[in-house]
Amino acid sequence: MKKYYSVSEAEAMIPKMKEKMVDLMKLSKAIDLLDSIDIQYDDEYETIKRDVLMNKKFHEFSLRFCKEVEKLLGQGIVLKDIDQGLVNFFSMHAGKEVFLCWKMGEDKIQHWYELDSSYEFKKTVDELKGKKKRI
Repeated sequence: MKKYYSVSEAEAMIPKMKEKMVDLMKLSKAIDLLDSIDIQYDDEYETIKRDVLMNKKFHEFSLRFCKEVEKLLGQGIVLKDIDQGLVNFFSMHAGKEVFLCWKMGEDKIQHWYELDSSYEFKKTVDELKGKKKRI
């Protein structure tokens, strides 16, 4: 069963999400680094041996990354963009599924958007709560 968050419930998750995102960002960078390494040795055997070891580590990190993303999804949280540290929390508004948006560096949920829309069409949480946006 899919989990849905209120704004306050999603905001209560932010401290844990900050830690989780730091870990996921490190894993992502390690995966990218391993993917970019190409070392050639004079000895073909050494080259193959090192390639196998690098591939093994790459796949270990990739599997760990995927398992963590899967755990988040099981909690009703979608990793949207690892580079930006952007995640979405499933929520309901006016009988429709929506995403509550949080990005690394933010202390609270500031935006939301409908699932059939996209992040670039996000709205402020004040609009979600029926409050007018103050300028």
